[in-house]
Amino acid sequence: MATNINHKIQLERCYLKDAARYRELADVGLPRRSIRSWRDKLVKLNRRGTDVFFLTFDGSDQGFVHRFNPLDTPDWSIAFFAITSPDAAVTAREISRQLLRMNPLLYRVDVYSTLIKAQSGTDDNINTIIGSSDGLFALSSNLEHRTYFSPDLDDRQIAFIPWEFGYIALVTNPHRDKIESISFVRGHIGEYGELIRKAASFAKIVNDEGFVMTNGGCEPIENESDILIKARKEMMNYLQHAHIPQVEYEFPHGTPFQERVWRETEKIPFGSIKTYSELAHLVEPNPEKAGRLARAVGQALSANPLPILIPCHRVIGANRDLTGFSGGVDIKEHLLQMEMWKMGDVERG
Repeated sequence: MATNINHKIQLERCYLKDAARYRELADVGLPRRSIRSWRDKLVKLNRRGTDVFFLTFDGSDQGFVHRFNPLDTPDWSIAFFAITSPDAAVTAREISRQLLRMNPLLYRVDVYSTLIKAQSGTDDNINTIIGSSDGLFALSSNLEHRTYFSPDLDDRQIAFIPWEFGYIALVTNPHRDKIESISFVRGHIGEYGELIRKAASFAKIVNDEGFVMTNGGCEPIENESDILIKARKEMMNYLQHAHIPQVEYEFPHGTPFQERVWRETEKIPFGSIKTYSELAHLVEPNPEKAGRLARAVGQALSANPLPILIPCHRVIGANRDLTGFSGGVDIKEHLLQMEMWKMGDVERG
């Protein structure tokens, strides 16, 4: 059976009750052993921290997968799979994708694969590769090896735009047709979520101590989506020329109040400002209620996942203080200064 992208490749966890099913795939090339012996093998694998999965194509068993963490760390796994098909490339990639989805902390997967053979008496039969004593497999020349990283297989894509405050991270939605979030990345990478942390490491903009390096490049990632290409260009034009970025973005989900605040913030023109109090009165028509909502508006803006595109930097305190910006007050001041000084250029452009 040939492996191709039209097959639905699925990992299905193997339990002790599935020993007979596992034997049909793994007991190849040697005299048939009892189901009990295969149940005992599954117990040993489990005790050693090895997960076993059935590998199915369109619901039909075509192989099995062993996954374990060699250093007992959550960010690296080794996976071995044996398959009836001679084409393992697509399968290896999909196995890695599914393992990464199972564990959000996982960053790297090293995949080894072999072809299930029916010939007996060979050195590379399945029983030899699985190993009879330690439950692992022999890393022989007969195994194909591939390495995958989480950012390379994630449905979302991330571009890092360098500027004087570190990087601006542009994140697409899973469909890669809109921008889903924007983050200002600087300082220690441990302050950010898993998605940004792994992508920054993959982009090699983090040093050995975990700090974001400020001299990195902004080379396009492999197979960069059209929306990310456009967003990268628009953001760089914004930073260099105060060009108003024209980027399709996915309006964020929040509480009804947060979404009303974000909708009003979208309307603030380039080079203009509003106070938290003014924004509160736009969100809440009742003047008495609106007078008590300035702090809540600030909290909603601090949760805005799309700064610059939803320009929360244009909202300031009643006394003209620059507060309440997730990227930092220095970045807020820089963006406002840039827009104020270059407002005329934008109007003429």
